[in-house]
Amino acid sequence: MADPLEVVLRRYEDYTSGQNGRVNIPSFRRYAITNFRGGVGKTSLTFNLGYELALRQMKVLFVDACPQMNLSEILLRDNVAVGPDLYGALISEIMPTGQSPSHVGMAARVGGTCPAFAGYEAYLLKGSTELYLFAGALHSQLSTAASLMHSQAPSVIRHILLSLSRIVEREEVAHEIDRVLFDTSPFFNGATQLSWMAADALIVPIRVDHASIVGLSLVFRMLNDPSMDLIKYMRMSGIEKLPKIHSIVVTHANWSRRKRFEPDAATRHFLNAALQLAMQYPSLFGTGHPEDHVFLLDDFLSSGKISGERSIPICELQPGQQFSIRGQKLNVNESVERYKNQLKFLAALL
Repeated sequence: MADPLEVVLRRYEDYTSGQNGRVNIPSFRRYAITNFRGGVGKTSLTFNLGYELALRQMKVLFVDACPQMNLSEILLRDNVAVGPDLYGALISEIMPTGQSPSHVGMAARVGGTCPAFAGYEAYLLKGSTELYLFAGALHSQLSTAASLMHSQAPSVIRHILLSLSRIVEREEVAHEIDRVLFDTSPFFNGATQLSWMAADALIVPIRVDHASIVGLSLVFRMLNDPSMDLIKYMRMSGIEKLPKIHSIVVTHANWSRRKRFEPDAATRHFLNAALQLAMQYPSLFGTGHPEDHVFLLDDFLSSGKISGERSIPICELQPGQQFSIRGQKLNVNESVERYKNQLKFLAALL
């Protein structure tokens, strides 16, 4: 049997140099980009993968489930304060008012605010800073539902857990959406929890550091440990479907200066740690072979900062361009061509 670490590294060399990475994993309709560690590149990955999907003529729905609203700011720019937001829609869904949903077709088409998406059908369910408060409301509603009579509790809990899924489904129908990408918070309770319930699969970005490995371990535990609230509430509601892990994406990787595709010692160490951890949970992956779901990305450095600050997808950046970001001059260097190949490869798997 091939060494999983060497399998991942050989595949990295292939797709980074523009060749086929030789992997066949299931694709899904809805993806939550998620991890319980901030600063791993969730928003940047969501934005750039969404653009790659749009280039493939797919209709994309972004869902900003993070109260920091970084994705909403990238896509809406100066119009970020305009229009309905996800918090209001979720509150309407989980509260027992008995009224029909009023938030139908609330997603904003982003081509008018983010020029990169002009001419493409891409939509956004806008985030809100009030999502910081939503975790408490959700916990309260679930606790109240769990205390109901045994005959009533399952349907009420199920209604709450699938609230975001219903909101997304209405947008899918209204706009004939092909793919949905949820940008989530590092904190699970709240909109992130409902994003997991709405998603078919998870994309888990990790950095090459210990905190990311801890976060990855918690993702596996949340999906596997019956003592976790996620699984307990699911079992109470009769929901059986948990999202699969589509991919673990190692961001901010660093490389030896002597060999073009040779990771440095720290990258190799943390990549191996992630693989060894994943190998303990083969049933959580669509193929049963975790090594087929682990992918390396370079550290996007200045290109990543430019992409987020200027709402420019990485694939539209060109070597030699210079930008002033918050008083700092940043250059797009030749390595952006590697990033482009990596993002195109990942998007082709979705």
